[in-house]
Amino acid sequence: MAVVLVIVGHSQVSFSGRLTIAGSVGVAVFFALSGFLITSILLEGEGFVRFYRNRALRLFPAMVVFVLLAGAVQQVRTGVPMVRVLPAASYLGNWLDLPGSMTHLWSLAVEQQFYMVWPVAIALVARWRHGPLVLCLAGMTGSLALKLALWDGGAGAARLYAGSDTQAWALLSGCLLAVLAHRGLVTLAVPRLGVAVVAGSAFAATVPGGPLSNAVVVPLVVPVVAALLVWAACGGDDPLLASSALRYLGRRSYALYLWHPFALGVGVWLAGHDLTALVLGVALTLLLAEMSWRLVEAPFLRLRAGRAFVSAVSAPAHAPVAAPLPALQAQAGAA
Repeated sequence: MAVVLVIVGHSQVSFSGRLTIAGSVGVAVFFALSGFLITSILLEGEGFVRFYRNRALRLFPAMVVFVLLAGAVQQVRTGVPMVRVLPAASYLGNWLDLPGSMTHLWSLAVEQQFYMVWPVAIALVARWRHGPLVLCLAGMTGSLALKLALWDGGAGAARLYAGSDTQAWALLSGCLLAVLAHRGLVTLAVPRLGVAVVAGSAFAATVPGGPLSNAVVVPLVVPVVAALLVWAACGGDDPLLASSALRYLGRRSYALYLWHPFALGVGVWLAGHDLTALVLGVALTLLLAEMSWRLVEAPFLRLRAGRAFVSAVSAPAHAPVAAPLPALQAQAGAA
């Protein structure tokens, strides 16, 4: 549902101007989910070597294919040289300018920078029982203080929205949930949670956007709500959230996110700024995501699971975690 919000927010049809906040909401949910999933994996005891190998095999192949193909098409159509894809390929897109169909990669840069820092931080405090909890709370406090200080200092919405430091609050909201689950947080089943999530997502997509809401309010509020929803979802088996359609989109959400601006742009190029363009763009997005999943991502996931990549020095310690978490990770497919 998060990736659906992003696609809606980035659509270029005539009515999309009223849905600009949808993309911000979707990205905020993604950050919370990433923090939750990555911290859950780390608290299970996955070593550095295995962690970074798994991240590389999961994320780099699809990214490289997208950057090369989209960059080549962009060079042919607009004359933008391929060298402009370097900020995207190096995961620095939140600090450097990105070419047209790659501007959305700023969020992947934020996550990759988080992946480089967070495992080390967790390892440094792991021997202290309360270390991960204090680390999450201290990080959230610092990120919030920086965000408010920069906003009051007139740094601008773009700096607040794209900064890996100011977006740390969103990632750490999910990290905090994972830490609490690791410490034995009891989940609570919420009836009709799926219906409530869909209704809330639809409402959030229609809230008027603006610099304050996009750069401050959404990144602060939505990740906390998303973490609460994940906590509630772990406690039950909501039929809507477990539907095959959502699971299908969830497994391909990374590819959907990578390819949707390119595909939506093709739709506009073919049909103008009307509903037909959106339909064509979404259809092409689904097609490209399916090709990415089958031809690139799934083979590397199988490679990642092969015995040749099992390292004794990085074998997980199998620390106890809340029972629903491994099942959720297995279902996610994007771990």
